Amino acid sequence: MYIVFALFVTLVIVVNTVVVLGLRRGRQTRRKLLSGLLRMYADHNVADYYDASILESYDTRYNLFTIAVLFTGMVSIAVPMVLLLL
Repeated sequence: MYIVFALFVTLVIVVNTVVVLGLRRGRQTRRKLLSGLLRMYADHNVADYYDASILESYDTRYNLFTIAVLFTGMVSIAVPMVLLLL
């Protein structure tokens, strides 16, 4: 039973690490793409048609996704641990 628990915990940690790294990389890629797009809009005098406040909501969304992944991972480790100790 302890081997299954250890494998489960390892799997949760690996999956959460991959997801958080993927979110982080996606955030960096999105920033690069949008900054290039905004420069292009400015070069063609159409920058007024893009609301730059959207960029902040994207950052908030990525932060919330990361928190949700980390919290879900912690809970998925804590619940079996509590059941194992009972």
